Amino acid sequence: MKNIISKMVDYSWLGSWAIWENDKGEEGFSKSTDIRENIDFNKYEKELQQNNFVILAMNPGGESNLNNLNNLSRKKKVTNPWNNFHNKGRSNDHFLASAFNKSKLRGSYMTDFLPIIGSESNKISEIINDLEKNNKEVLERLVRELDTEISTLLPDYEEVNLICLGEKAAGWAKKFLSDEQSRFSNLEKKYKVYQIYHYSFFASTARKKYAEKHNIENNYSIIVKHQLNEQGLKV
Repeated sequence: MKNIISKMVDYSWLGSWAIWENDKGEEGFSKSTDIRENIDFNKYEKELQQNNFVILAMNPGGESNLNNLNNLSRKKKVTNPWNNFHNKGRSNDHFLASAFNKSKLRGSYMTDFLPIIGSESNKISEIINDLEKNNKEVLERLVRELDTEISTLLPDYEEVNLICLGEKAAGWAKKFLSDEQSRFSNLEKKYKVYQIYHYSFFASTARKKYAEKHNIENNYSIIVKHQLNEQGLKV
């Protein structure tokens, strides 16, 4: 029988696992350089996917692959699998580590809603809106591929809890996966969507205002746990 890493390896350019290591062997993740890249997740196999939670972002950042949407796929062979959400640099991946590495979500699967590469979220949203209006079969194929991916991960669960990083990922998940009026029909799973703030610099103002409103520390881990608690989920 394949272990869960072997079973999901075809999706490993987008997928990863909510376990991080500190590159200096220290506790905590206060800065980007604390992240250790290229983790061997095989040594954590027994900790992987102990529940029905999946952490879902919007799309991978980087150089655009928008020229060939018809041939996009969630499956792709890469030289550095499982590296998404586990990088040093400006992406603030250490915020995710601080929030989830010692939580109920530790070991959960992480992936992106769509395999469309691009760092301009508004442009990605425009593309999704255009696909929905003019080329819905491509959008449906990509959403069904995500549903199949999650079903491969969690064959024994009827419902999956999606922890969505940011408003847009949550909006798409609700619209195409969970809302009874708008989701694609005959999906393999049912989905419940939770929304938390994105971890990027661009969401820092919104996070600060939220912390001030609720009289809590402006700390990503504290903020997202407070948000999930408001939605009835303790992590």
